[in-house]
Amino acid sequence: MELLDGLRELAPYIVVDCGSYIANDILSAVALMEADSVLRLANCDLKSVGYFSSQLPLLKESKWDADKQYKVASNLKPQQAADHIGKVLGSVAFKLPYSQELEEQYLAGTLLSGSGCGYRSGPRMTKAVTWPGRSTARRPARCT
Repeated sequence: MELLDGLRELAPYIVVDCGSYIANDILSAVALMEADSVLRLANCDLKSVGYFSSQLPLLKESKWDADKQYKVASNLKPQQAADHIGKVLGSVAFKLPYSQELEEQYLAGTLLSGSGCGYRSGPRMTKAVTWPGRSTARRPARCT
């Protein structure tokens, strides 16, 4: 928790890419409990949706504050049933489409190499995950 408090003083937003098995990952567990907002990403495939659904009972416990968790359908490809993902996951706050350019950068190992898509493009990323009608959180948003 001291690490997160220190980071809050350095940056207006902190993104913690949490592991998916939070029961054995203390940083992920603390980040999820302390976050003002949590983006929970799920791909539109059976494995991802199945795992996402299996975690919902745990994350509905009061210590995880389900009201601050926003479900995100990510990496949606045209042939996938993107319109039906909300029925499986519940209300989906965002839908992030598949990007061939990002996949190519990921496979080439250049995703974070300053190509305009990496970690240095903080304001663009912040704008991408901020939606109208919501005030900016006091504490940073974190992704899972």
